[in-house]
Parts: sequence; structure tokens; C-alpha cells
Amino acid sequence: AQNLDFGVHRIATDVCLSADPMRLREMLDNLIDNALRYSAEGGQVSVSLLAGSWFCILVEDSAPIIQATERDRIFERFYRIPGTSQDGSGLGLAIVRDIASLHGASVEVRPRSTATGNCFEVRFPINPQASS
Repeated sequence: AQNLDFGVHRIATDVCLSADPMRLREMLDNLIDNALRYSAEGGQVSVSLLAGSWFCILVEDSAPIIQATERDRIFERFYRIPGTSQDGSGLGLAIVRDIASLHGASVEVRPRSTATGNCFEVRFPINPQASS
């Protein structure tokens, strides 16, 4: 309905992540739902998987850039950026942070480097014994 360009990119070596698949799915659902919901019509949403010393999931959108003063607050339960017109309860990103934390991962948001929008990065430590 919004004419969004959606892409998935896998730029990762084979990595085995020891994680709860149901919770990871819930985390991804929340990140992707937010990206789709807040992106501008005709914009882009992409999901990338990267591996190095960390395993990273990047979800990039073309939503209005989240200001630095709001970047930590959006992960608080029930917090919504003032003036937000989209429906929601303010729980999605708190759930993302909680699930990441349960897996020893961190989550942060920053402006996209190549276009207008935001990049949400979830960074998991890699267990060297679990890699194949």
C-alpha cells in the first residue's frame, strides 16, 4: 500500500547462533513492523545479516530520522516520540531490547549512512565453538 522497496541481504559467513528461534522471530517482527509502519511512501526497508567478530542484524528504514535525544528513550516501555501519528503502544522496541539482552546482544539505532532514515542494529556475540 505504501509502495515500499523491501530487500533482504545476507553478507555473512556461515554462523551458528545459539538462540531461541521464537523470540528472535518476535524481535525481527517488531523491528520490521516498525520499519514498514514508519517509512515514507515510496521508501525503502532492508534487512541485512552480517558476520565478523559479531553477528549483526541490521534493519534500515526510510522513516524520519530519530533524533539523538530520543534514541535511548524509544527502547523504554510505553514511550512514544512526541507527535507520532502512527498507532502503537510503545512496547515493540522495548521487547526488541529485552530479547536482545536475553541473548547477550545489544541493540542501537542511528541515522542511515547512505539515505534518509534509521538503522537499527542488533549485535550478537559469536561463540567461536558454535561457528561452522
